[in-house]
Amino acid sequence: MKVKKRLQINVAVSVMAAFLIVLIGFLALTRVNSAVKESEIANEIVNSAFERNTFRNDYLRTSNERAKAQWLAKSEQLSRLLKSASDTFKDIDHKRSIDELIEDHEATMKLFSEIVQNRENTRAGAVPAELSEETENRLVTQLNMRAYDRVIQTRQLRESAREHLFAALRMAVWSIFFVIAVMTAAATINSWTIGRTIINRIRLLRGGASIIGQGNLDHRIEIEGNDEFADLSKEFNAMTAKLGESYLNLENEILERKRMEETLREQQNHLELANQAAQIGSFEYDIQANVNKWSREIEALYGIPRGSFGGTFEDFQRMIHPEDWPRVQERIKQAMVTGEYSGDFRVIRPDATVRWLQARARVY
Repeated sequence: MKVKKRLQINVAVSVMAAFLIVLIGFLALTRVNSAVKESEIANEIVNSAFERNTFRNDYLRTSNERAKAQWLAKSEQLSRLLKSASDTFKDIDHKRSIDELIEDHEATMKLFSEIVQNRENTRAGAVPAELSEETENRLVTQLNMRAYDRVIQTRQLRESAREHLFAALRMAVWSIFFVIAVMTAAATINSWTIGRTIINRIRLLRGGASIIGQGNLDHRIEIEGNDEFADLSKEFNAMTAKLGESYLNLENEILERKRMEETLREQQNHLELANQAAQIGSFEYDIQANVNKWSREIEALYGIPRGSFGGTFEDFQRMIHPEDWPRVQERIKQAMVTGEYSGDFRVIRPDATVRWLQARARVY
């Protein structure tokens, strides 16, 4: 079997495992999000119930109108939370507990309203004080009993929501762990099988490449079979044969290039000797880069030490006799149009002597 086919099987197993992990993760995340939302609502219900009890006790102790208003506001908030919990919780037992909490909440609001009404009637003188006190004691007792039952129910609801959250997390972790374990086992077995098949062939290829790399271009790698490594060894042997031919051609080309370079050096030496004998030199000026390259003889003609020329147009201008510079500048402008420069001018050498020079150039 081709190595490519075996690797494709390995990839397919990995892709399938990854798909299962994503699917399980999505389902687990959905369940975890639902459990988190249930836990958050349960915590809010517990906190709101405790806060409402605080406002209730404050009102019963001081008859503070602000405490009554806060109790009513907190009751409205608790009503919304219970409604949200009824829509969020899916478990039948949870829904039953929430229905009981809603029923208890409505009864509590009714009892508190009766207490408020009783106190208002007492202040208005509509009810005798003794009767009002007895009525309020009875209502407060019922209110406290319901508050005690409500605390127990809300705590149970919160604990149950937390347990659902932990269960969802455990399921997600164990499911992903199981899939990863299966994927790892499958990948390990498949990789081990592939390794057994190719390790010897890689050793043969590496050994052959090492021998060829040491310069033995006559060596050939012999691998039997119908997989990619056998094909690779054939291609490698063909490449080695061509490399041997190229190596011979390269040696010949190097020898030829050395002969040409030696000839070029001799010609350059002859040209320099001719320039020195004739006292002429060459220059090249790059207008855009403002770079002026001079040969050694040019520097000698201008009377400056070898290698001291700055190389800019301004350095060249400073050496021209001031009376000749306008003419030189005008001929440079004409050369930009005609493509040819020719003219003579005076230069002032560093030793203050004046010398006439003639220059010719072509614009490219």
